[in-house]
Amino acid sequence: MLSPLVNPELKAQLASQGATAFSMDMLLRTLSRGQAFDVLSSQANMSGYRAVIEAGNVLQRPFAGQSTAAGKIPPTRVMVVGAGVAGLAAIQAAKNLGAIVTSFDVRAAAAEQVEAMGARFLKVDLDEDGSGAGKFFFSFSPPPLCCRHPFLLLILFYFSILFHSF
Repeated sequence: MLSPLVNPELKAQLASQGATAFSMDMLLRTLSRGQAFDVLSSQANMSGYRAVIEAGNVLQRPFAGQSTAAGKIPPTRVMVVGAGVAGLAAIQAAKNLGAIVTSFDVRAAAAEQVEAMGARFLKVDLDEDGSGAGKFFFSFSPPPLCCRHPFLLLILFYFSILFHSF
């Protein structure tokens, strides 16, 4: 990832040396050929997986339910807010570890993807639609959605892990 807009010195040095370079982070994500080279999606995928692993380390309890002679530990409840690339990776990682996963996204189309991965989709009626009119990113009016919707604020106390990928 050269990031030529952020690293103009590197771009100038490569040009002065006559080097041919491709910045993989500048490829259009909407092109079907470019999707195989989309480094931003692969980085988001790994960040979703890593976030679940790190949360499990901090939580210090098993994701899957445990039954022993001493008692029963219920499965960990995980809430994933944002079902994009990172959110879907977090859902899959948490499900693979045995957690009960619920997800929320502002895009109604994400419900099908969430449920296909075995998680429960939390439907919340919103004033704004997050579809973005075909774009990959849509900006809501501040403050963030979780901070201003009373139902989401109330239900978050039910979960042991909150993964927020907006």
